[in-house]
Amino acid sequence: MTSFKFKLLLTSAVCAVCFAAPAFAENFNIPGGDLENALNSYVSQSGVHLIVSEDAIRGVHSRGVKGDLSPDEALFRILAGSGFVARNESGVMAVVRDGKSGDAGSLS
Repeated sequence: MTSFKFKLLLTSAVCAVCFAAPAFAENFNIPGGDLENALNSYVSQSGVHLIVSEDAIRGVHSRGVKGDLSPDEALFRILAGSGFVARNESGVMAVVRDGKSGDAGSLS
């Protein structure tokens, strides 16, 4: 195979992967309300496993999320404004308090 053909094949493969990325989006439908319920729905709909302290999130609310989103974006939106963030540590996804925010209060 010539160098030109190899580069063309490689470029085509990279483009195919880039355009295929949106195919990994999922249709999330998680209503706002209790953060624990929202995270349980997220796990059910995405198949992503989370480590979270039920005591820490008790009484915290989420705006929920709806739409075709990647699992990461959906989780980011579920946690937005809650005082919690997702951290990926060695392949384990954990929901922890956001060190930059104050108290993890409820959303209105």
